[in-house]
Amino acid sequence: MAGLIHCTGQLAIRPFNIVKSGVYVYSLEELSYYISNNVYTIDDSIMSEKLCSWVAEELHLPELSRKLFESMKGFSSLSAFAGILLSSCGYCDEADIERIKNVLDQVGNKNEFFRRKTKADTLLSEKRYTAAVNDYKKLLSFYETKKEPDDNVGAVWHNMGTAYAGLFLFSEAADCYEKAFNLNNEPETFSQYKYALYMIHNTAYYKHDRMIHVSTEDLVAAGEDIAKVLDEGNNTTRGRLIGEISEAAEYGDLSEYRREIEDITEDWKKDCRQAVR
Repeated sequence: MAGLIHCTGQLAIRPFNIVKSGVYVYSLEELSYYISNNVYTIDDSIMSEKLCSWVAEELHLPELSRKLFESMKGFSSLSAFAGILLSSCGYCDEADIERIKNVLDQVGNKNEFFRRKTKADTLLSEKRYTAAVNDYKKLLSFYETKKEPDDNVGAVWHNMGTAYAGLFLFSEAADCYEKAFNLNNEPETFSQYKYALYMIHNTAYYKHDRMIHVSTEDLVAAGEDIAKVLDEGNNTTRGRLIGEISEAAEYGDLSEYRREIEDITEDWKKDCRQAVR
């Protein structure tokens, strides 16, 4: 979805109030925009007779109102109800509607904590690390008033550490993994914690007094694991090409690699832009 969306349908004289967020909408396009941009936080409260009546009385769409009412009374899922709404105007295409319905199927009957975490986890999986960190921080603030089991909160700290590592902020990543391990005691968290410590252990960011005790042997093992991963990367087609370019650079002859250098640089730029979105 991009560009200007023209509202082609009826505009309501009296807007519909989405009570949970305090947002007022005047058209199906505005309602679709709200759903698509709040898919991780909307809940069953939007499935109401009040909305069905508003569609009929204010938007003058009795057939759509009837479908929504029947869906609600037939105990359809939130995703099915939202699908009817989204399919009734041109704001979302079919691919967007399916994506939204899939998310609602995943989080529809979950609590607010799970919904917010799923959104942040999606950003992390898309390598939008800065956005993921921001959402994890908001989620942890939310946790302060809505108590969750330690394992759940530990998973948030762990994933925020992974997002920081994706931004090469290994000191912040280590702090997150430390907090996560104190809560979940997971071996995977401790492994990631060691890797983050290894990346900073020879820098000013390494402070023994605030770190869980990690032995020298642990750091050596972490370094060996990281070296294996790097070696595997060097054996890929792209890795071998970078090796060839580095070798050619020593002799000052990069002419035949100029296109490949531009392609690699452009890929790195795209990755960087994605990470800080």
